[in-house]
Amino acid sequence: MLRIGAASRTINGEIGAFIQGASVDNRAKSVRDDLEANALYLADDPESVLLVSCDLVGLSPEHVGPVREAMGRAAGVPARNVIVAGTHMHSGPSVIPTNPLKPLDSAYLDRLHGWLFDLGAEAAQTARPGRVAWGMGAARIGYNRRCCWADGAHTMHGDPARPDFTGLEGPDDPAHFALFARDADGKLIAVLYSNTSHPTCFYGADFYSADFPGAARLFLRQALAPVPVLFFNGAFGDISIESQ
Repeated sequence: MLRIGAASRTINGEIGAFIQGASVDNRAKSVRDDLEANALYLADDPESVLLVSCDLVGLSPEHVGPVREAMGRAAGVPARNVIVAGTHMHSGPSVIPTNPLKPLDSAYLDRLHGWLFDLGAEAAQTARPGRVAWGMGAARIGYNRRCCWADGAHTMHGDPARPDFTGLEGPDDPAHFALFARDADGKLIAVLYSNTSHPTCFYGADFYSADFPGAARLFLRQALAPVPVLFFNGAFGDISIESQ
């Protein structure tokens, strides 16, 4: 059996701070739904790993490097085995430079460092014997947004009803992966899932939201148990969230 632990933290930004959205300069007026960081710790002596999913567009190397080092110390995990991922929603604080006119929220990044340190420590401290199970399926979350035209041009988005539309550039990817961690008594510890989507339903609106990953997390908790839920994205550069 593995030793498995998990933890969750709310990581909302301050009201009045800039929203991440790349092409907008809105500031947050409210919290629509909480941003979270969720962690899953797995150990099988002498190896251990700490997986972390944050409701952020991402983190730059200069910020995530020190975070991995600190979380590794807190959890007793080699820094190289600490994986910190952003869900890539744009309705969080400004943490990467997507707009030269919008400053990074340095105060938020400092608070995030502390939250993630505590998160890693808790995930490791709560570890207990358990097992993991996984499943694969298909769930259409997004669609390819690259349109091809009769003159050989390609554009991001476009009207497929145009007479010169010739098809999409590249495939869709409906693959859906899920991993479930349970303790020795069968109690659910955490859920990790992955699919290919560009989770930007609320692109730069004036509120904080975990967007699609937050809604999916809510559905999973309602159906299974109120446990940490981690989301890891697939290759989603040309994929938009399904609107229906």
